[in-house]
Amino acid sequence: MSDRQKFWKGFEFTPMGCLLEQVIEESPGMGIAYERSCNFLKDFHTHDRMIIIFPRASCEMEVRTKGPAQKFRLDDTNFLIVPAGIVHDDEGVTAIYDTVALLPEDSLIIEVAKTHGKNPSLKTLKEKCRKLKRTSWLSELLQQYFFERIVNRTVRSEDIKFLERKILAEIFAIASGTKNEALNKNLTETNTVKKAITFIESNLFSKIETQTIAKQIGVGIATLFRQFKNEVGASPYAYIKRRRLEEAMRLLKTGKYSVSEVALLVGYENFGAFTDAFKSKYKKLPSAI
Repeated sequence: MSDRQKFWKGFEFTPMGCLLEQVIEESPGMGIAYERSCNFLKDFHTHDRMIIIFPRASCEMEVRTKGPAQKFRLDDTNFLIVPAGIVHDDEGVTAIYDTVALLPEDSLIIEVAKTHGKNPSLKTLKEKCRKLKRTSWLSELLQQYFFERIVNRTVRSEDIKFLERKILAEIFAIASGTKNEALNKNLTETNTVKKAITFIESNLFSKIETQTIAKQIGVGIATLFRQFKNEVGASPYAYIKRRRLEEAMRLLKTGKYSVSEVALLVGYENFGAFTDAFKSKYKKLPSAI
């Protein structure tokens, strides 16, 4: 992180937890912040710009504000608009915190609202937090934007700026109530699996039995196994094993921990079992990373 980045308001201090990746680019027009961590807590802070928070993948998080005191629980189905100057903290609920946030300048917000005729009361957006549901189109736009700016580290070209305007236009349409997607026909089954994944991700590095998951979400073991296999394509046990190994790979790549430390961090009590599982998945020993 550059010296200038260290002093951007809201990003002056390193958050608590094991930070795996952090990209902060508060560019003119639209800034972006991406943070991925094992456990995560950023104490109360403010930003100079409006910040729009989007948890990714299986991440769940809470945002708590002061004046007024409010608490918002977020996952990958919704997002939160936090006006500039609002004092708030961010905390991961799941073991892995994986969140991207957009920080648009006021000039861009006003420009897009006028151009697209979307005016969800800009005064309201600038005065209080709003938790809103994502549309599939917004999720698709965000994924494309994330890939360009975070994965590819693409410079903010005219194409990127066009994509930013489309994202803001969709957000304004949602905020103004003009978006109403049909309910998923398989909502009940999807919710069961989502609850299971949320519980797993919240306890990813602890000992988790299938029976415990089923009891926690209020279904039978057979129902959990069938619906999980249909939605995810793997059993709960296989999903847990895969996710632990994925996080082990990320931790090893940081170079901060020894192989034995990583094994313990991701929930393996037996070092040999961890080594065998890692080699089976990645075709190399963890010591080779």
